[in-house]
Amino acid sequence: MKRDAILTTLTDILSFSKIITAFFALILVYCISTSIYTVKDSEIGILRTFGSITEITQSGIHFKLPYPVQQADVININKANIIEIGVNNIKKQKNEKLQKNSVHITEDGNILWVYMVVEWKVSDPKAYLINAENPDEMLENAIIASIRSVIGNSAIDSLMGSKKIDAQIKTKEQLGKLISTYNIGIEISDVKIKEAHPPAQVREFFDNVSAAESQRNALISKAEEYKNKKLASAKSEAQKISMEAGAYSKEKLSRAKAETAKFDSLYEQYKLSKDVTKSRLLIETLEEILPGCNIYIVDNRSGTVNYIPINEFEGDEQ
Repeated sequence: MKRDAILTTLTDILSFSKIITAFFALILVYCISTSIYTVKDSEIGILRTFGSITEITQSGIHFKLPYPVQQADVININKANIIEIGVNNIKKQKNEKLQKNSVHITEDGNILWVYMVVEWKVSDPKAYLINAENPDEMLENAIIASIRSVIGNSAIDSLMGSKKIDAQIKTKEQLGKLISTYNIGIEISDVKIKEAHPPAQVREFFDNVSAAESQRNALISKAEEYKNKKLASAKSEAQKISMEAGAYSKEKLSRAKAETAKFDSLYEQYKLSKDVTKSRLLIETLEEILPGCNIYIVDNRSGTVNYIPINEFEGDEQ
């Protein structure tokens, strides 16, 4: 009996020592596993000692004291993170929070379902870890606040049409300012409104309105094209008439100048020999008034009547 008791005691001692050994082995493994961390090329390591940042580490393998003495956070500063606001398929998605974030009220009192995607990255690892307990949640709330503000100041037709890009730009600007005031180390890269449409119950009516709007724009475009075509034709015709008028004006002016020169020449001849010029002008005028008639020049200065057959002389000359 005594021997069995001794054996039992020895067995208990050995079992306890094994437990202790296993316990210390586990502690050692835990310390080793929590004392080594790796930082990749696109990452930044932030070492915290009792919660306070004590070191910023670059890429490579690093050692630290076991948790909870020291804690290492590895953050990818080049990674493009994506956050979705709303749902892209209302009928299939049953999440109440996502559906709630999809509903927005426009400036003209209409309900608009919006699904959007925001791309962001960590710009300041320290601020991202220290300045907010949950920076991702703060970012989501800021996105919702920004898009609600932009949609609340826009009409539904503009958000569903050509001004959707403007809404994206305004949302990004407003979100950037809001995140900057929070100082949580986040930078907004891009904002895209993937879907913007009225609720399913009234979507058919909005589609009809949109189709009518498209048809109206097509007719306006066609009318503008017709107007431009006619305007171009009218301008061409006006230019042609203007050129013809200019040519006619130049022709008349040239003729007037020629007549003036002719008159000036006659006048100079007239001044040199007034009687001869008068006689010549008289004869030319008579020829124009009485075509085909014989013209005789009578000279009675010597007391006798003499005539000169001008036409006969002219015929001989011809």
